[in-house]
Amino acid sequence: MNELLASSATFGVVISLAAYFAGDRLSRRFHTALLNPLLTAVVAVIAFLLLFDIDLEVYNKSAGYLSYLLTPATVSLAVPMYKKLELLKREPVAIICGVLGGVLTSLCSVLALCRIFSLDE
Repeated sequence: MNELLASSATFGVVISLAAYFAGDRLSRRFHTALLNPLLTAVVAVIAFLLLFDIDLEVYNKSAGYLSYLLTPATVSLAVPMYKKLELLKREPVAIICGVLGGVLTSLCSVLALCRIFSLDE
């Protein structure tokens, strides 16, 4: 099955988008932060790959196309931020707290996962 999926250019994109849209529906239905569409999609894709014994490399090869789409989407966030530049300049403490909160959350998440999976290095 991995050979068939490895030859598919859309397998990873379809699985990723389907998982995201399913997560979005769950999030809208139950209104809880634990069902964040992105988090739900990541968990669903991992479960799918494990359930069907699909190699991560096979998935990454075809899901890589999403990166090409996410880069311009991320850059496009700069336009609204630039339009609100004066507001952002008036709230430096909120910005710093938000950035630090994001960094600390990421760090704690990585450390927790390393502990859960017994990764030392």
